[in-house]
Amino acid sequence: MSHIQHLEPILKKMLHNYEVISSKVSTNGQSLYVTVLKQNTDYYCQFRISTHSSSSSFYSNKSFNYFGNNSDKLVEKILNYLEYSPWTSFTYADYFVLQTLKLSSKQDIFYYIDNTFGIFDNNVQSMVFYQEYNHSKYKAINLVTESFNKFLKKLFSTGLLSHYKLSEDILRLYITNAGAELLNRYTSVYSDLYEEDFYGIDWKNIALPEHTGSTLIANKE
Repeated sequence: MSHIQHLEPILKKMLHNYEVISSKVSTNGQSLYVTVLKQNTDYYCQFRISTHSSSSSFYSNKSFNYFGNNSDKLVEKILNYLEYSPWTSFTYADYFVLQTLKLSSKQDIFYYIDNTFGIFDNNVQSMVFYQEYNHSKYKAINLVTESFNKFLKKLFSTGLLSHYKLSEDILRLYITNAGAELLNRYTSVYSDLYEEDFYGIDWKNIALPEHTGSTLIANKE
């Protein structure tokens, strides 16, 4: 077990003023992604502890360097950060996008990050997503709508979405453990509304429902 993995029980104990909804060690054991909720709110925050810098500038969450030295000092830094960090509200729009991604595979739809000419790997321009639709004899590849792209970028930057490489040029999008946990948590809040919107989804050209509006429907009372 790496020294990063040893941090998990320490952090869960020390972050008792927050609800840890996800704690995930990377496959190489060198990074730990922790997502917490402010108690009794819909505001979440993810931070990263690692032995190396993030490979993508599109991931915007705070990273803490750790090499197995002083865990108490690390925890102190994290607690101080959480007190003053920017927190993100989990809205219905976020739920809609995550739930739609989850169900898309049943519609033979998959989502990718445009990495043509190393655009994503080299961080040379804004992140762009496209979808691949395969159904019977029909196949189409197109950029996602502006509204959908906006929230894919938000969810990626806050750690609820990530990607894996199918090849050097093909990066498939997936819901992270933190994204899945928040999706499950808010199912009881938003599932009825989503069921109404589900029947209006154009799977070839998915866009956010118009009723989300500029406020994007914050957590219901």
